[in-house]
Amino acid sequence: MTSYKSEGKRINWTNSTGSDVASGGVAVGTDAIAIAVVDIDNGDSGAVATEGEYSLPAASAETWTFLQQLYWDAASGELTNVASGNTPAGKAGATKAAGVATGRLLLNR
Repeated sequence: MTSYKSEGKRINWTNSTGSDVASGGVAVGTDAIAIAVVDIDNGDSGAVATEGEYSLPAASAETWTFLQQLYWDAASGELTNVASGNTPAGKAGATKAAGVATGRLLLNR
């Protein structure tokens, strides 16, 4: 008997956040985030991606370097380079200049 379930690139997640999560939205875990592949209503389950590169809202005042560690700030709904109080998200997929409101994220790297 095998215990293999999947490659883990996409997994099923039950949304218990109290709010619906739209496709492309962020599902926040304790130590990582995932990206909703489909709309997931509160209380329902749906597919989330656990790897890949995504463009997400970002703290516009910040600058990032390629492969810098990034975090998800759930309060602002943005990627940030500030670790304190935020969830690890992955690495910057590209350099980001100040004044830019989106950033590229290599999810959970």
